[in-house]
Amino acid sequence: MEKLYTRKNLEVIAEGDESFVKLMLDTFLSSCREAIEVMDTALTGNDYVIIGKTAHKIKPSIDTIAPSLSDNIRKVEAIVENQNNELVRSLLTSLTATLDQLETDLA
Repeated sequence: MEKLYTRKNLEVIAEGDESFVKLMLDTFLSSCREAIEVMDTALTGNDYVIIGKTAHKIKPSIDTIAPSLSDNIRKVEAIVENQNNELVRSLLTSLTATLDQLETDLA
């Protein structure tokens, strides 16, 4: 199965400190799970400002750990301009799959 995330960038930053890598991955998991809930609720209410701000908040982590989602997170960040609910739903689904895989691998 193809990995939906990468540890490579974190390992470079950590310079061999595995506890740092684990801490950052755990932080990524919790912050992204929270962001998914916030964006899902905001999507239900068509609150595009909250969706955009939440996407902006997790963008650096996505770029580092799940770069395959980088383009989509930027598009979602600009949701106020395009109001594309399907794009947001697609990102939430992809991000959830990535987090599920990471959580399984860390267990």
